[in-house]
Amino acid sequence: MEGDYTNNLVTGVMAVFEQLRELELGLEFAPKSQQAMESFKIAVTCVLAAVLYGIVHDQITARLCVEYFTIFHPPIFHTQSPTWLGIGWGILATWRVGALFSVPLIVTARVGPRPALRASELIPSIAFLLAFMAVSAVLFGVAGYVLARTGVLATDALTFSPSRTIRYRFMAVWWAHSASYASAFIGGAVLCVMTYRRRFRGYRVVG
Repeated sequence: MEGDYTNNLVTGVMAVFEQLRELELGLEFAPKSQQAMESFKIAVTCVLAAVLYGIVHDQITARLCVEYFTIFHPPIFHTQSPTWLGIGWGILATWRVGALFSVPLIVTARVGPRPALRASELIPSIAFLLAFMAVSAVLFGVAGYVLARTGVLATDALTFSPSRTIRYRFMAVWWAHSASYASAFIGGAVLCVMTYRRRFRGYRVVG
């Protein structure tokens, strides 16, 4: 089972890099080797940022409700440790998101006639996106907990535990994870648009 996931990881990364190589055909402002290196840096930055966020995020949520990982996730990691579950799922559930997000970001940051942006120039924007995701996770996690505790969200169907507190925490973790993915999608789309507009302004100044 773990070998299959390793093979999928390698295959996914190679597929992303192949797409990035094809995208380099549209770049005009740097030698091919430099273009490829900058695109590679953006891809690596996105993957590392997603994985780092996922590990920190899951270290917290695994301690709030470890059952969210041990019961409602496939038994890939045979452990009850919140630390190792947070690390394992923090990597496994996020690296694909970072890799996929890097493709439109590279397109909007480097493809076309306008001045291309380097990976280092995108780090502040990516950090802001992570902060937005973290705030969203906290707010919606708290909301999920409060709504469950006040009875607005029914938890009787969660029969995995007789403890109401654990079921309330499960709702909090579920909402926090859902908010992270939703805010990543929305914030990522906004970031790509802002990145392209940033290049447009730079092009007009240079031109």
